[in-house]
Formats: sequence, structure tokens, C-alpha cells
Amino acid sequence: MLFYKKTIPDNYILVVDKTKVFIRPETMKLIMGSMISFKGRYALGSKQPFDVTFDYYYPNTSKNSLWKFLFNAFEPQLLNQAMVTKEEKEQFLIRHHIGMTNLIAEAYCEDGNSDDSKISVTKLKEGIVEGLQKSKVEDIYFTSKNVKVLFEHYLSIKQFSQEWRETNLEDTFLLKIEQREFRAHIMPSPTNRAFVKGQTVEWKKERYKERFLNTKRIKIKV
Repeated sequence: MLFYKKTIPDNYILVVDKTKVFIRPETMKLIMGSMISFKGRYALGSKQPFDVTFDYYYPNTSKNSLWKFLFNAFEPQLLNQAMVTKEEKEQFLIRHHIGMTNLIAEAYCEDGNSDDSKISVTKLKEGIVEGLQKSKVEDIYFTSKNVKVLFEHYLSIKQFSQEWRETNLEDTFLLKIEQREFRAHIMPSPTNRAFVKGQTVEWKKERYKERFLNTKRIKIKV
């Protein structure tokens, strides 16, 4: 993942991500991604700039299991429901005090490639830290290591102070932004294409359940 360079290859398209920053005053857990999904980026199959209207509430598919992981952790009965509507998903998030946001507002993306390493960022979203400060968020969940690195850049660019400390849990940090402290977790990618040895869909499902439900035992690594 790179920030904007003047020379952009011909096979890159400009994508505008219009997903909203979904952080409510009651939000306690925030899921943070890079930008809109593969299907949203390339649904038009065009090399022309376009605005993405695809949002967080996409159906579970063979490409992405985020909602399956969340349902498994909080309301397993929803896994048996043939269709969970956008409105039902938003109410699910509200019930469990979960927020969602992407970091990137605009970027050049390699046509047909959803890998975050193929993104050249031109604009970041506004209001994320301000939303955090007005909320009850205690835990931030990055959907990949790339998102964690991007958030570090985001905080630097927006001129917010940041301090990261390792904890006793793998890929979990204590993060201080200005005067607020958060638990920050690097989660396995919910996309099934992002395969890492040993990270089966079943393993990812259990990791999401464990990290979303058991966070109070985290301690600073000394």
C-alpha cells in the first residue's frame, strides 16, 4: 500500500469509497478496514473513475466471511437464516455496540486486483478519531496488518499523538491516541483469498470469537 505518486500506471483506476464512518456514541468495538471490497471496487468492470455505493452490508459470499464470523461470535442463530438484510445487520451492530469504518476515501487501484498492496492512496476519510473520542470504544479491530500500518500513517498525517505497546496476546497492542487508550487487534483477513498457512476459515472464525469476546485479560508485555 502506497500513498499517491504522480505517475500512475495505465491499468490503475480511481475508486471513491463512500462508505460512512459508522461510530455511534454507544460504540464499544470498532472494526477498521482499508477500503471497499473486491466486488465493490470492480463491479463495473471499467477503467474509468467511479463512485462506490457498495457498503459494509454485503451478503456473505465465498470471497468474504466477515458477517459469518461476527454472527458466530454474538448470535449464532443468524448463521441459519437464509438472508440477513442490510437493516437487520445494522441493528445487529447496534445491539452489540459494534462500529465499522474504512480508512481510505479515494485511491488508485490496480484493475481487477483487490490486494491492499496494489492501492495508491490519494485521500483518507475524515472524522474517525473524532468519532472514537466521542464514543465508548475500547477495542479496535484491524482487518489486516496493512490496515494497522495505514492507521499509523493516518494518525501521523492527521497529527494525533500515538503510542503502541505490545501485550501478552499475539497481534494485540495497547494503543494510546492523545489521552485515550484502546486495545488494538490485528485480525486475520476475513477474505478467503488472503490465505496464510494454518489460517483456515474455521481457525479465523474461532479467532474472531475469542478476540471479540475475551479482551479484558490483556496485559502489557514486559
